Amino acid sequence: MEDTQEKRMVAVLTVWPNHTLQRTGHRITVAIHRPVGRVAELGSLGLTRTTVDRPCCKTARTSGLSQEYPRAQFFEGMNPHFSSGLQNVTFYLLAESGNHPSTGVFVKKIGRNQAASVYFRALDIYLTPTATFANVRQACELATRDLYSTGNPYFIAVRKSWFSAGVGSDVPFNSIDTSTGFVTAHYRDFFLREPDTSGLNSRVNSIEQCGVDAACEDGMRLNTSLGFWESSEFQSRGDVQASGLLTGDPSHPFDNHQFVRWCYLNYLRREPDGPGWSFWETELNNLGDYNAIIRAFLCSQEYRERFGPN
Repeated sequence: MEDTQEKRMVAVLTVWPNHTLQRTGHRITVAIHRPVGRVAELGSLGLTRTTVDRPCCKTARTSGLSQEYPRAQFFEGMNPHFSSGLQNVTFYLLAESGNHPSTGVFVKKIGRNQAASVYFRALDIYLTPTATFANVRQACELATRDLYSTGNPYFIAVRKSWFSAGVGSDVPFNSIDTSTGFVTAHYRDFFLREPDTSGLNSRVNSIEQCGVDAACEDGMRLNTSLGFWESSEFQSRGDVQASGLLTGDPSHPFDNHQFVRWCYLNYLRREPDGPGWSFWETELNNLGDYNAIIRAFLCSQEYRERFGPN
């Protein structure tokens, strides 16, 4: 395990006294000696007796209404403060990807550091000592929203990881979450036509090469969308040229005022409302980052609900 990951685990644990941190090769094991301070919250995230190696290779052991080892799957009455196995698996799948050992549900990864950031924020900001597993899932979703927004591969992976263990419902199908649906929508919105086979396949393959990596997928979807903005087919449209969107300056190719308007036109299929236009133009002026604005529209509820449930 990288030193940064160990430091992150240590940072989490320094809030609670009376713990030990043991490292053996690529495994970090945490043991809590007695419940002190907010240790119940730590337990609710599965950080007692937890390891970051592959947990699904161990054997489940149940005791009363707890399951301490990683084949644990949620059942009614399971106590999150005595059941580290379930959270161990959800964290592992989110960090590394794989199929849940009991349900077989597949989860894409967001990476160790990103998963640790989600769980740390969930614990630090949203959880209480009386948290249930449903509360832990909700806390992880809220933490993901804060860090990476919603409506994107990060958020889907977090939701799927908890569903895989039987906590909450599955992620509803939305065609925009598929690579083919995503690229097809861009052809229709930017080029006002159906995709040609070669162009569709090329763009879909660039996203699909990320495989099980949801973080990579998030980045490639953004790059793909930006590519439509930069394409000659979009920029040669008469209405685009007449709007004043294009500046002719390679270092600042789009007029900020018109760029926001065209985000509304391309992604939401409508003219911007005044407050929204002003807000996003101010954001763009302050950030100077087209990608951040594009991603905000791609992740927005209004955009996603064009294609299915959010």
